[in-house]
Amino acid sequence: MESEESLSLRLAISLSQRVDQSTVALLISQTGNIRVQDRRLGGAVLRDQITTHIENMESLLRHSVTYRWRSKLAAVLADTATLAAWQSLDLGLFNTAWRMFESAKAASLEAGSSVHYAHAMTEQAYVLMDLGMTGDAVECVAQALDQFSAKVPARLRAWMHGVQAEVCAAHGAEREALAALERADLLLPSGAGDPDLPFLSLDSSHLARWRGHCMARLGVASAVEEAASALEAMDRSFTRAEAGLRCDYAIALAHAGEREEASRQLAQARHLAMVTSSERQLRRVEAASALVA
Repeated sequence: MESEESLSLRLAISLSQRVDQSTVALLISQTGNIRVQDRRLGGAVLRDQITTHIENMESLLRHSVTYRWRSKLAAVLADTATLAAWQSLDLGLFNTAWRMFESAKAASLEAGSSVHYAHAMTEQAYVLMDLGMTGDAVECVAQALDQFSAKVPARLRAWMHGVQAEVCAAHGAEREALAALERADLLLPSGAGDPDLPFLSLDSSHLARWRGHCMARLGVASAVEEAASALEAMDRSFTRAEAGLRCDYAIALAHAGEREEASRQLAQARHLAMVTSSERQLRRVEAASALVA
């Protein structure tokens, strides 16, 4: 009689053998749906859903004996784990975020995907930045660029330089931040996105928002105009991102002495951060409130 343990393993392997192209497409679609909801609603309401999704893919991958499907499953897992890491960071779960980024990088290696590894490694720098380890964040992005610049599409390279600009601005390296923004602008292709980079939304309006953030953080005189233009152009379905941009706008207004309007922008930023349960944006609002006050 077969033991319970061997039966369990046999069933898990048999389930993984049912994975085919349509299964992978469904898993990709599920990740995409979570991503769209995350932009609008925040990660708190999706935490259980994405955790279960990742656990299912990990089990399928762990019990798969077919290389073709292992690599495809690993690519979806890498993308999903990176998204889960970003959600965790937004909720203030630093250890979980770091662990999920490491899981994403491991899955990227299984998938043989420089694109997914570069994305996860670069975004992991935000954990370091939010911990106040800005020098390490700068180094993390620099290493990612050095390792992957020649291996990834132009839009992803532009995004990586945008992250570089943000971490350099946080570190107080104005010249390096402005140079990174310039490189991002030069590299950015036309259009809103690439089919092969479903996890990346980066066009001229997103880059303008990034520029406004960096200008505000550095206290550059043009920050008010940069942030105002970015706010006017941005896609309002990116609720959490709008909270961050309004926070940047408030900081720029405060530096310019326009405290009443800065307070109004902060109130809207706080509301959007609360709607999306974004601990990260709420921390930024509180820090900005001290400046405005």
